[in-house]
Amino acid sequence: MKTTHLDEQSLMHLRARHEWDERIGSAVSSARNWKTTAFISMLIAGCAVLGIIHIGGQSKIQPYGIVLQGDNILPAGPMKAMPDSQLSEMKATEIRHFVENIRSVFIDVAAQKRSITQGYALLRQGDPAHQLITTAFKKTSPFKRAETELVKVSWVTVLPLSADTYQAEWTETLTSPAGQSLGERHYKATLNTYQMPPTTRQQVDVNPLGFFIKTFNDVQVNRT
Repeated sequence: MKTTHLDEQSLMHLRARHEWDERIGSAVSSARNWKTTAFISMLIAGCAVLGIIHIGGQSKIQPYGIVLQGDNILPAGPMKAMPDSQLSEMKATEIRHFVENIRSVFIDVAAQKRSITQGYALLRQGDPAHQLITTAFKKTSPFKRAETELVKVSWVTVLPLSADTYQAEWTETLTSPAGQSLGERHYKATLNTYQMPPTTRQQVDVNPLGFFIKTFNDVQVNRT
């Protein structure tokens, strides 16, 4: 067997090369580990962000219904858990309030503004009912009308014709600002409705049912 003897210079060169290879290998391994760790961290962060976006996009608001019994307010439970008959009665109540708010004329400006605002809470821009009522108010402003006559809405009855269609009848009593009687008028209207559950706190505050009037076709009727 032949033995190779290295001189001191060659031996130092081999040792330096071996040490260099170890450092380079360590640096490459460290860089690979950091890249792997960074990739895994980015993947986890991306999944977390997508999860937060998905959760944030879902509505956290659960509308609850209430029943008005005189001056008492009774909870009726979550909207989705309500029987159809109870939900239909709540819709009929909303329609009665809508008719009162849209058709009433007050001498008190603040009361008139509040009434119109509450009425418009059941209207969505672009729907025929919104356009019809807005056009009527522009033609004959309730504030201008209050200078010559006031209107009190009473005896509002609501009859469901189908799941989304209702018929309402009511009486309007007219008086002058001084209180003089100007007679009565009777009206009938057919309303087509739909629901769009609220997704924000503001929507819940103004229209907790997410109940909207799509069409509102009213006519004056004669009673003998």
